[in-house]
Amino acid sequence: PDVIWNGDRYLVTWFVRTGLQKAIFGATFDEAGNPITPPTAISSPGPFRSRYPTVLPLGDRSLFIYSDDRDGNDGYELYSRMVDVDLAPLGPEQRLTNAPRDSIDPIATFGADGSVGILFRDARDLAMHVWFDQLACVTMP
Repeated sequence: PDVIWNGDRYLVTWFVRTGLQKAIFGATFDEAGNPITPPTAISSPGPFRSRYPTVLPLGDRSLFIYSDDRDGNDGYELYSRMVDVDLAPLGPEQRLTNAPRDSIDPIATFGADGSVGILFRDARDLAMHVWFDQLACVTMP
């Protein structure tokens, strides 16, 4: 599990290894520890598995980045999903990597001009290495 502060609440995140829904989950709590939003599935892996979430707080929403093996790509790929303060999705899950074998253990941080840096482990070269990627906001004309 992990916990971050987002605006006016704590956001607790975790992933479930067993059971029917092997997803990323979140729940929110006020400063006194009282529940605001009950446990809510963030990812939708179907019969597959989501693992290793990292979350960035944005005040009125949060950005989740995690590993998921739903694509049958010989391992895990990185995905992202934006949710509002009550953990409702603000769009579909977005696949971030596309390489055979595991892309796992993402760590995200804010960069310049609203970008997001993501450090992660990846075995695309048949050995586990550390990789870096970046997300940036762009406007479409």
